[in-house]
Amino acid sequence: MNAQFAVNRSTADADTVTVWMSETIRLLGDVPHDILAASIDQAIRAGRSGFMPTVGEILAVADPVVNERQRQAERLEAMVKKMFDQQALGE
Repeated sequence: MNAQFAVNRSTADADTVTVWMSETIRLLGDVPHDILAASIDQAIRAGRSGFMPTVGEILAVADPVVNERQRQAERLEAMVKKMFDQQALGE
């Protein structure tokens, strides 16, 4: 981890924590909220450290769920397109 983003619980100042949290938000910002919340909960339950999980631990849980949601959305879009194509052909 880059030294500037490392946060030590006993010595972290407000500016360091702000930078660290901003970076965490940036890295997790594209994960849908419902998936993110469930992934954080699951990563905390699976964690052994007793601390907030890392971005990598959260994404390890979230990425497969995001990918499955994307796959389902693509299938639904294909079904809708087929329905509209059939209607346009008068079927």
